[in-house]
Amino acid sequence: MTCCRNPLRHLLLSILLSLSLSFSLCLYPSLSVSILLSLSLSFSLCLYPSLSVSILLSLSLSLSPMPKNKHKTKQITFQTG
Repeated sequence: MTCCRNPLRHLLLSILLSLSLSFSLCLYPSLSVSILLSLSLSFSLCLYPSLSVSILLSLSLSLSPMPKNKHKTKQITFQTG
């Protein structure tokens, strides 16, 4: 509900998510599916902002198959937070 009252915050969150996704695309363009999932997660953030932690965890898990980029994925999650 707070998201509806403050659409600017939702827009900022979506922009940050899109930026992190663009970086992940540059690193691994084959993760298009994970990116689509993260977009759907951003919508769920607007519906339930309390699930931000679970969404960040899901993003890190979706990018976890790449062990070479674990540290970078952690940085991305912090930026989205």
